[in-house]
Amino acid sequence: MTRPITPALVVPHGFTARMFLRSTLLPELLERSRHVGIFAPPSAIPQFRGELPGERFSFFPLHDRERKLDMAASFGRLFFADWKLTPTREIREQEEWAKNRLRRALWPAHRLIGRSALLRRAWYETENRLLPDPFHGLAFRKLNPDVVVTATAGVVVSDIRLIRRARAAGVPSATFTQGWDNLTSKTIVGARPDHLIVWNERMLEEAVELHGFSREQIAVTGPPHFDPYFRRTGWTDRAAFLRSLGLDPAKRIVLYATSPQRYFTDSIAVTDLLIAANEAGKLGPDVQLVIRLHPQVIQGQDADDLGAWERFRGRVYLDMPRGATGLAADYTPDGIAHIAQLLDASAVTINVASSISIDAAIFDTPIVNLRFDAEPGRPYLKSVRRQYDTDHYLQVMRTGAVRLADSPEQLIDEVRRYLADPSHERAERAGLVRTLCYRDDGQAGARVAEAIARIGAQHRQVHAPSGVGVPSGAGH
Repeated sequence: MTRPITPALVVPHGFTARMFLRSTLLPELLERSRHVGIFAPPSAIPQFRGELPGERFSFFPLHDRERKLDMAASFGRLFFADWKLTPTREIREQEEWAKNRLRRALWPAHRLIGRSALLRRAWYETENRLLPDPFHGLAFRKLNPDVVVTATAGVVVSDIRLIRRARAAGVPSATFTQGWDNLTSKTIVGARPDHLIVWNERMLEEAVELHGFSREQIAVTGPPHFDPYFRRTGWTDRAAFLRSLGLDPAKRIVLYATSPQRYFTDSIAVTDLLIAANEAGKLGPDVQLVIRLHPQVIQGQDADDLGAWERFRGRVYLDMPRGATGLAADYTPDGIAHIAQLLDASAVTINVASSISIDAAIFDTPIVNLRFDAEPGRPYLKSVRRQYDTDHYLQVMRTGAVRLADSPEQLIDEVRRYLADPSHERAERAGLVRTLCYRDDGQAGARVAEAIARIGAQHRQVHAPSGVGVPSGAGH
């Protein structure tokens, strides 16, 4: 085992909290650490402190708001980006540049300039030289970390700042790339980490081919936030769990997981469709509906009008995953066990090109993907069909683990097919889990922790600690 280290974890988002603090990663990291520093938005720190008491943690306020200068730098990054780097990037870029008149006017210049790797590299170097982190110096010196760990490869402003702070201090940075889509969809990097930790072998190839990392900089581990699924952590009796939600344990569940509006605008229309089909008996006599709102529509930039969903109560179980930190897409520890049991109890799941397809596959729950719009004939960039041309979701589709519904009628037919025989595509669902999750042994957290510990220990061996680090009770 490597020597005990002091890692700094950067936690700006609810999903990052799930990955870093509420999976198997943190307990494994504690076994390899003398102390763990957590940088988080001030509003979230009281909740994290309550979940993580004791002297081995210290908390520091994370400055994650963009200044006008940061916004200008971000626009420059976008302007010089290679808009054709991946199919996903091409789709997202066209969405970005269609937002307003100025961007539409600059689109031709961006298409030309964005092809120049030389200009892009010059902008990156200039930005990193002229915009150092101005906020976290005191906290960084107080913690004296051996490694800084982020969840994006220098994409969001807080990760950019801490990676730049680490580099200025001579401390290595490592990114556990929290989404399997991030290396093909979030390709505009503001600060490059020294090391990458990724879910699977395909992501390793993406890091090398698209981002120029060497294989020696990358560790493949699997995603630790799925470890509680494999271990069934925090589960209760199935029948008692379903009754606690007002669901009938004797009836089969069809679960529809909604999407943020920017990806799919017809979630309410689909809910109306499913309710009408079920109440007409088209799904069978023993079926109940669960509508799972996407965590990002509860709070944050994708927040939806939740009142619009209230009319469905009593006809479906309306599942609204509320967090406790005020961060977007916040999963509480109980909420993680809740969605796991709900997916395991479901007979069929429905979604739009979502990562919940992976969650469902872990429990061998059949998956139907919506690929139609409520209004036929929408332009491609406003149609749901574009979501199925992204690099990451093409990986899912190639496994054969999901069924596509290209019309309302086909959606009902596909659901009925699985209700009649849930064994369809069973081998393909298992293959999807193996492909994207690397291993299904529930030990991803240990592998991530070991990778972080090795990086920190190498730094510690070269740079003897200048002090004892954070004393007990220190930090915010």
